[in-house]
Amino acid sequence: MERSLSGVIDNGTEIVFLIGAARSGTKIVRDILSMHPSINCVPYDINFIWRTGNEGLPHDQLPPYSYSDQSHRRIDKYLKKYSKGYSVLIEKTVSNTVRIPFLLRHYPNAKFVFLYRNGFDVCESVMRQWELPVDQHYLIDKLKHVPIRHALSYGLKFVTRNIKRDKNNFFWGVNYPGLKEHLSNASREEIVAYQWRYCVGKMLEDKIAIPRSNLMEIKYEEFVDDPKGIINNTMIFLHIEQKNGQIDYKRIRKDNVGKSGAGLTSSQKKVIYPIIKDIMTNLKYAI
Repeated sequence: MERSLSGVIDNGTEIVFLIGAARSGTKIVRDILSMHPSINCVPYDINFIWRTGNEGLPHDQLPPYSYSDQSHRRIDKYLKKYSKGYSVLIEKTVSNTVRIPFLLRHYPNAKFVFLYRNGFDVCESVMRQWELPVDQHYLIDKLKHVPIRHALSYGLKFVTRNIKRDKNNFFWGVNYPGLKEHLSNASREEIVAYQWRYCVGKMLEDKIAIPRSNLMEIKYEEFVDDPKGIINNTMIFLHIEQKNGQIDYKRIRKDNVGKSGAGLTSSQKKVIYPIIKDIMTNLKYAI
């Protein structure tokens, strides 16, 4: 089977990976972009699809050598459900932060939009998510998008992890290498900080593999401050013509910027700071 060099196979739709750590704003950016009539999105994270054929791996970091033609055909078939009739398909599974070379093995000339957010704000948001009960309506809607062959195993794992919430098994977000050990010996603050550092660190490390013309980098804070400007630049990057009135910007709010200021205690910040400071400095965030 010959693989496309630019997007989803057979139908000419270009796949664009929106890459960002959990709680970095990828959902709102995805949803805003997909308001354009030429762009569609996969409406949920599809980690179970990307792990096709690699379900036994203990974490989400899939190496390029774990690629197989059989798995690619299944992944490609799933993506085509959302790409038919559109010029661009946006896909934003957060676990893709730790497997960019694997994505490039499937779609070598795909475009990437990297989204960064202040690590303190991310940690504060993830800690709140960690405590929230399961959203049953969200789960039911998401299960409608899960292929039958994945539904039983995916549903069983999800329910077991979220209902029991055993300290050594429950987590929220990306299953990064080392998470299992951290669940047994690290604090919640340390775990969310390690998770953000690992995910963003892999983005910064692996972006060198992406052709410069295929990569756009955005900060969440810049996006909410100037959404029209950022979206216009993104449309230029995607070679999509934008006309007035195609995008509704009312959903975009600034009140989540700096939320960690009041949401984290000084003792929590002291735990998180040494773990994330190097990445924060690299991204030129004030610390």
